[in-house]
Amino acid sequence: MKSNAIVRIVIWSVVIFVLLAVLIAGLGNNLFAMFHGSTDTVYHSTDVAASESPSGQSDTPIAERSVSVVSQTSVYTMPNTQSASVGALNVGDNVVIDRSEEVGGSSWIHITSPVDGWINAEYLKLNGVNQTGSVGSADPAAIREIKIEWISGSVTVEPGDVQEITFLESGNGTDKYEMVWKQSGDELVIQYSKDSSIAGFGLHFGDGSKDLTVTVPRGWVCDSLELDTASTDLTVRDMIIREMEIDSASGTAKFENCTVSSLDVDTASGDVTFSGSLNELDFEAASASFTGVLENVPDKVKMDSMSGGLALTLPEDAGFTVSLDAMSSDFSSDFPTVKKNKSYVCGDGHCKIEVSAMSGDVSILKQSADAAIKK
Repeated sequence: MKSNAIVRIVIWSVVIFVLLAVLIAGLGNNLFAMFHGSTDTVYHSTDVAASESPSGQSDTPIAERSVSVVSQTSVYTMPNTQSASVGALNVGDNVVIDRSEEVGGSSWIHITSPVDGWINAEYLKLNGVNQTGSVGSADPAAIREIKIEWISGSVTVEPGDVQEITFLESGNGTDKYEMVWKQSGDELVIQYSKDSSIAGFGLHFGDGSKDLTVTVPRGWVCDSLELDTASTDLTVRDMIIREMEIDSASGTAKFENCTVSSLDVDTASGDVTFSGSLNELDFEAASASFTGVLENVPDKVKMDSMSGGLALTLPEDAGFTVSLDAMSSDFSSDFPTVKKNKSYVCGDGHCKIEVSAMSGDVSILKQSADAAIKK
């Protein structure tokens, strides 16, 4: 009893230390900005007049190139809709861009042809340029990887009846901190806001949270999905993903009817549940559990946790080898096993399951024949 109490104290001390470190880092940035001025300005709708720079000194140069217009728009003399219009563009027109500027929470692009002026970035098919707003989209043919940096709230990724990859934010933090996204090569990067690093979590503390919904066309295959969060709950449904990576301080993750080749989870606190097909799992946590109901027999499962259990439901013909290194853990299996040294072997021992934990039980359950037929 005494040893278990000590283990629990150590575990919660580590979790509290991690969360305090996140908050202190963010609050430190906030205090620095208060006394020394911020070098990374977050623009709001009331800042338009102050942010206009006729001299162009606040502009960000970008590689001059030709891009196409995706929606009809006017061209303005200045990067705001209140300035004079110098022309109009139609869908499919090609324009030459040379620089961008953040104004009023929106990205503006300067064009030199067919007319000289400014247009909002949302009307162009861009690559490598930050865009802002509460809704965005990307061409699925040009995207193979998605990276999401989200501070708090929830993230949902699922297929739907859409032609493009669409992403929409909602919640009580959208007015103050609009999301930012850009395409870099074949990667789509979606961020909570202009300052969305985990170190900047304290800057947003108390400002509410936002929910992000990413919808992809049905049948679209994701080569890589990466989630970097402070405190965010993740839900992924009916997706085919080759590589999935989660790096979080806290927050649950739920995979429903997914096919994932490789799942890498690094979290301080946050349980993960998975249903579908999974080939490899690498799970590292301070205090978290993994529960998986799998249609297949994975190749490798590795879990390193201070406190957290592992529960896997496998097909009836599964073969596995469980290597358990733990101070206080129990192993149970619906399958017959033979103990060899410190390992438990079932059948051909194909699936290698390695668990290292201070405490946390390991359970291997057998999927019923009726459940397999229903799937």
